[in-house]
Amino acid sequence: MNICVLYGGKSGEHEVSLRSAASVVKNLDPSRYSIVPVGIDRTGKWHLQKKLPVGDVLAIEPCAKPFSIVPGAGMFIDGEHLHLACAVEPGHVLRVMRPGDLIGTTKRDLALAADKVGGSIAALLAFSCLGRHWEAQSRHLDAELARTYAAYATVGFQSFGEQSGMLLVNHTLTGLAIGGAR
Repeated sequence: MNICVLYGGKSGEHEVSLRSAASVVKNLDPSRYSIVPVGIDRTGKWHLQKKLPVGDVLAIEPCAKPFSIVPGAGMFIDGEHLHLACAVEPGHVLRVMRPGDLIGTTKRDLALAADKVGGSIAALLAFSCLGRHWEAQSRHLDAELARTYAAYATVGFQSFGEQSGMLLVNHTLTGLAIGGAR
């Protein structure tokens, strides 16, 4: 049986996770399990570990290029792909997201919406995915994202974006822009 041990991450509990993962790995019988360690560094990048780290702390060795997660039957590694069974529809391909220009893209899209409704937005009803706000917070951009929305008469709430089964696969901004008087 294959077992993937995910550890690390961007939270303040990063170091605790490295120690916990080491404890988990130490207590798994390698004659019964094929252990696949995947370290998540402090920036959120996932690194497939080529060898099983040992010690009281599971270190994270950077890999040359990011790998993708591909749903399927069971779990195995194929080059830079980690195939696994999870709550994802067959045929969907999941890739580890890389943050883009969240603020710039939001400004551009809202300006495009304003243009489409006649040049100005009188009111904006926004459904902004929690993932957008988590990303903004982790990158210390939450105040700037709030200012971007505040440039318009915006009301709305946070949503869960796009999901496939129980997996959050994307974070989106969906809205209704109401144009100003002409």
